Amino acid sequence: MDATVHVLLIFAGGDVTLMDLGYARLLRLALVIFVIGMATVAATLPRSVKADSTGTNSGPSGLDGSGVYVNCTNRFYNSTTNTFDTCRAESITTNQPDDLILVLAACTNCAQPGQTPPALDSVADQSGLSFAPRYSFAINSSLWEYYAVAPQPLTADNVSAAFSDVNGPLNFHVIAVAGVDFSSIFDQNPSLPSMTPCNPFAPQPLSCSTSFSTSGKDLVVASIAINDMPGCQTPPGFTKNPGGGWWEADYQVFPSAQSNYTFSCSSSSTEYTEPVAMAIDAITLRSSVTLYTISWQGYDWDGGNEETLTLNGQFLASLPTVDSPQNGGTWASFAVNTTVLVQGVNTLTFTHASWDCGVSDNVENFQVTNATSVVYTNSTSLPLSCAQTLSYAFNV
Repeated sequence: MDATVHVLLIFAGGDVTLMDLGYARLLRLALVIFVIGMATVAATLPRSVKADSTGTNSGPSGLDGSGVYVNCTNRFYNSTTNTFDTCRAESITTNQPDDLILVLAACTNCAQPGQTPPALDSVADQSGLSFAPRYSFAINSSLWEYYAVAPQPLTADNVSAAFSDVNGPLNFHVIAVAGVDFSSIFDQNPSLPSMTPCNPFAPQPLSCSTSFSTSGKDLVVASIAINDMPGCQTPPGFTKNPGGGWWEADYQVFPSAQSNYTFSCSSSSTEYTEPVAMAIDAITLRSSVTLYTISWQGYDWDGGNEETLTLNGQFLASLPTVDSPQNGGTWASFAVNTTVLVQGVNTLTFTHASWDCGVSDNVENFQVTNATSVVYTNSTSLPLSCAQTLSYAFNV
C-alpha cells in the first residue's frame, strides 16, 4: 500500500524566534514518525472484500422498500396458447441487507365459475434472486404471493412476473421486509395464510372478514381484490400500500402474539366498497438483530463470481465481485456481513464455478464473529474445486 502524506505547519503571529523554529522541528519530526508508523500498520492489514456495502443492519424491523411501476420488458412466449404472457414489473430499492422480497399479485374477478383461472407462471429479477411461491388462491378472484431473500441491499432492481389466461384487472406489487427471522420466515400458526372468498353483491354496507392467530412479532400483510370501488375500511393500525381501485395491500407490525384476530374490509360511513376475495399472511420478525461477520482466506480466488456462497441453502454472495488477477496463485482475505444466521446449526457452503478448474481454490482461517465474540473458527486449509464443494457447520 502506497501512502502519500502532506504535513503543513502553520505559525500564526509575529516574529518567529530560534526557540520557535526548534520547537517546530521537533513537532515536525514527531509527526513524520507517527505518519510513517501508521502507514506501516495500514500496509500490513489484510485485504477484506465485503459482500455488502452497509456493514450494519441497524434499521428497524418492518417495511424496508416498496416497488414503483416500470414498463415490463421481460415477456415470455407461451407455446401452449401461442401467445405472449401478460407481464407486470416494478423497480425496488432497499436500505438493508438480508431483506425478504415479497411479491403480491391479484387478478380481480378472474376466477369466476366457468372461467379458466389465470396463472402466475414465473417471477424474476435483475439481481438473480430465487423466487418461490407462498400461496395461490383462485375463488372469485386470483391472489398470489411469492418471496425471495436478498442478502444485499437492492438498487433499482427490476422485479417482473409473467401471467397467462388473464381475463380481468391485473395488479402487482413488490415490498421488502427487514428484520425477518429466517429460522421460520412465515408464522407457522395453522390459521395462516388465511384465504377467504367474499360476496361483493351482498346488501350494503358490506364487510368481508377473516380470523387468524399469530405466534409472536410479525408483519401481517393483507391482499384484497376489490371491484372498481373505493378501498377498505380496515382495523386500526393498518397502512395501505397500495390502496383502492380493484385491489389493495394492507400491512401492520404486530409486536406480540395475537389470538383469533379479526381482519375486515368494510365500507365506510360515506363510501361503499366491494371486496371480492382476501388473503392474509404473516412474516416472522426478530425481536433483535445480530450482525455476524464471516471471514476467511481464499487461495487463487481470482475470477469474477468464481465462488458462490450459500448459507442454510440460501444464496449469500458470489466472490470475487469482479475479476481479480492479483489474487492468482496467492491467498487473499474475504469477509461477508449477514444477519440471517439462525439459532442452532448453520451451514455455509462454498461452490466453485465450472471453469478455471486447474487449481484448487483452498479456504483457510475460516471464522464467524459477532460484535462481542468469536462464534466459530477453523484454521485448517481445506480444498475447494470444480468437483468438490466445501461446507462448514457451526452453532450460534
